[in-house]
Amino acid sequence: MLKDGRITNCDVRRSQRILAMVHELHKLGYQRLAIFSGMAPSGLCWRCRMVPYDSIFKSPEGNLDIYGSDAGLVAEYSSGESNNYFCWADAKSDSARQLAEKFLDRFPRLAEAGFGENFKYSGWLNLMLGRSESGDLPVMYSDSGLDGSTCQGSETGSIIPFPPHHTLRIQEDVLFARRSISQYFVEENDWHTAYQPLIDTMRMGLRKNIPVIAPEYPLPLEVNSDDSYNDLLFKIGAYWEGAIYYLVTILLYESPEHFLSDYLSGNHTNSKEWKMFRIIWNDRGQLSLLLAYFCRAVLKDNYSFDPNHMGQARREQVRRWLDEFEGAHKRPLLYPNPYFGGGNPLHLGYASTRFCS
Repeated sequence: MLKDGRITNCDVRRSQRILAMVHELHKLGYQRLAIFSGMAPSGLCWRCRMVPYDSIFKSPEGNLDIYGSDAGLVAEYSSGESNNYFCWADAKSDSARQLAEKFLDRFPRLAEAGFGENFKYSGWLNLMLGRSESGDLPVMYSDSGLDGSTCQGSETGSIIPFPPHHTLRIQEDVLFARRSISQYFVEENDWHTAYQPLIDTMRMGLRKNIPVIAPEYPLPLEVNSDDSYNDLLFKIGAYWEGAIYYLVTILLYESPEHFLSDYLSGNHTNSKEWKMFRIIWNDRGQLSLLLAYFCRAVLKDNYSFDPNHMGQARREQVRRWLDEFEGAHKRPLLYPNPYFGGGNPLHLGYASTRFCS
């Protein structure tokens, strides 16, 4: 396979160049561009699809597969194409870096979807690139028995570490995966709007009935005085700002009293959109903090509430709920939250001025 350190098989060498191209894209910041590769039914051609990282999941059974990536977000290569990369007539002798430059220009939507940091996946791809330099290409599926539950080398058949993709779970009949939102992600974006692209993608996934990425609650399971309040502040602020954006854009609530009226009366639907909201923002009972923030806002003397959602009886119900909540929280919290620490301690409400207190 190798002669003087060079892969002798032209098809394998050109396939390896595709992996090197993706590596070059990762170096440019497109680390959320992922590969899904395997063998054609004939067993003669290696195939590689490039898709957004969040399009590939491990099933609850542990099998890797692509879920719901549309035609504009997939680039495909087969070793049967030789050096006609992506059917481009002007790339036959291109280096990996030159291919990467053309890729950004000719697959703009896919490139945009693949932009962002993902150090764990980029590290895995770097490992694959090293193996491929000896002619061993990653194979995740084939007609010879590989079904996405293992990854093997095309030349040696040796087991290759699985790429670090999200594992799907099923809860309340909703198929989703959890994602931890890094401090880097929040710092690189305006924290008020950092979750908006995630929720916009989630909305499309729920409509198409494909798996969605559900952000995890960024609060550590144990919080003590050694935890940095400021380190948590923007991550938790972004998380709760995301909740309001979800309420406004997916659940279509117009105001805090609109939401409170439905939630406190149990008058909301059992749709997958509602189930997803509970999974993300109430998996540890934390939604009560946002409810308390809304309750305090609508009970202010100068608050102009919508009488369609906040009559006198509902207002009294809100007051009783808030009294019970405060009675259960006598001690100050050690971490940033929507309720304790001022009228609007996280400065929430960017998605809608009606949700500012």
